[in-house]
Amino acid sequence: RTRCWPSPTMMRTPRRGSAENDNNRSPREVDVSGGGSRGAAAADDGGAGGRRGRASIDQFRDSRGLGRVALGAAAIAFLAGVHAVLLPVAIMDDNIALAQWSAYFLFVCFFHLSEFVVVAKFHPDDVSFGSFLLSDNWHYHAAALFAWTEFWLEYFFAPWLKGLTVPIVVGLVLVVGGQFFRAAAMWTAGQAFTHAIQVDARPEHRVISHGVYAFVRHPGYFGWFWWSVGLAVLLGNPVSTVAYAFASWFFFSQRIPYEEMALTSMFGAAYTEYAQRVKFIGIPFVRTSTDR
Repeated sequence: RTRCWPSPTMMRTPRRGSAENDNNRSPREVDVSGGGSRGAAAADDGGAGGRRGRASIDQFRDSRGLGRVALGAAAIAFLAGVHAVLLPVAIMDDNIALAQWSAYFLFVCFFHLSEFVVVAKFHPDDVSFGSFLLSDNWHYHAAALFAWTEFWLEYFFAPWLKGLTVPIVVGLVLVVGGQFFRAAAMWTAGQAFTHAIQVDARPEHRVISHGVYAFVRHPGYFGWFWWSVGLAVLLGNPVSTVAYAFASWFFFSQRIPYEEMALTSMFGAAYTEYAQRVKFIGIPFVRTSTDR
């Protein structure tokens, strides 16, 4: 199952057997769309009611409201469209820094849309605004604002940091590779992959060991870590790169051991055998009790 501590991306809060979300609980109560984990045990944020009572809620204030979902989709699509036009214009104008910015936004928009699509595909009754992994989480917004501020300050006052070939190539490899593993983890896990924690395993939950899970123990976390670091590299932001790398590493160094204790408790020998067989986590210096 999938559990997490708060991170730069998006927080989810569980209840036993429920999908209700409250974005301001203690670290061990918070789930962050983790890794499409083996035997993932969760339901999506804000989706507890599914269709139940959807017609009676405020369609634009409640996370489950179709009006709010539509506005979220429209906003992401608008930003993606603007930057899809801006990217070739910047390249033709030889403004590589602006092209970096446009590519960054396209990757971010794709990430949030892909998270929504997974929920719509495997948990249609749980679809909500929270399915985009966009909510009232100040950690995520502060991290994004920090990266944007650094980019534009350096764009005007240290332009030599932008448009460099190596950061662009490395950033693209990390972002594309990270997104691939993230998406592959979600689709491989299918209904077992969700955005919030369910404390008790459901009948469909099992230890998933095929696909990307045969090579990486936490492919969703692995992909998410390198995707987030890659975004900062792609922007050519040296300060954000260090900050994102440390924040993401700290988040997963706490999250993964905690999750593996829960998975071992839930699945026993089945998960222990899987963890001992697939040792690669892919996030530097992250170890768990199953690695000892």
